[in-house]
Amino acid sequence: MTIDDAAATIGNGAFYYSNMKKIELGSRVTRIENGAFCTCNNLDSIIVPNSVQYIGRMVFCYNYSGSIKKICLPEGIDTIRYQTFFGCTGLEEVNIPSSVVYIDTAAFHECWELTKLTLPAGLTHIGEAAFFQCRNIDTLVSLAPEPPVAFANTFTQMNSNLTLIVPCHSDSLYAAAPYWSQFHNIQADCGAGIDGIEEDAINIYTLGGRIIVEGAEGEAVRIFDITGHSIRNEALHTGVYIVKVGDRPARKVVVMK
Repeated sequence: MTIDDAAATIGNGAFYYSNMKKIELGSRVTRIENGAFCTCNNLDSIIVPNSVQYIGRMVFCYNYSGSIKKICLPEGIDTIRYQTFFGCTGLEEVNIPSSVVYIDTAAFHECWELTKLTLPAGLTHIGEAAFFQCRNIDTLVSLAPEPPVAFANTFTQMNSNLTLIVPCHSDSLYAAAPYWSQFHNIQADCGAGIDGIEEDAINIYTLGGRIIVEGAEGEAVRIFDITGHSIRNEALHTGVYIVKVGDRPARKVVVMK
């Protein structure tokens, strides 16, 4: 199903319990209201355009069939609201835009199949039970220099041995922060090669919103965002990027501003 460009708002419960499998929203849609796609247990593909600036509560919740595997959220939204992805048991991949500052209560409750997640640098608050039973996340990247506010049950029934990657020099802050301190494997990413990649003659660092690659003369250098899309190496936003030099193993680099 395609929602044409005339529609500006997808209303409350607009497709609640619908049997549709795919939906594409028009480029003029700016708001998706509460529960719009709740309990759509056949839905496996949805394209959310960059025009969307507001996503309401419980929009994709109760997808207990596990049909939704991946959702790409647009830049510009500032909040992931109450139970947005509650019960999306098959969700394997979701990007949290760099514009998000607030993750509300139970936003990712019972997202069992998530294995990796990146939290943006501007995030300040994570609500109660936000990641309840996200038990298969093995790598959690937080780009926020200071630990966002969390609650006693924010991370309930997650793997306490997951790898928590934080900005350079922030590891001690997270290790001492309420409820973040439960994670036993906290690593600071200071821009060197990570993920066990052996260092070589290539030197990669960030400068002025760009990624600088030294020692790669004659080799193709490609930059990707965290969702795998190729991007131009200029005016980069705060976030995690993938750098591929020739046929060498990819490296992750954190751009901070």
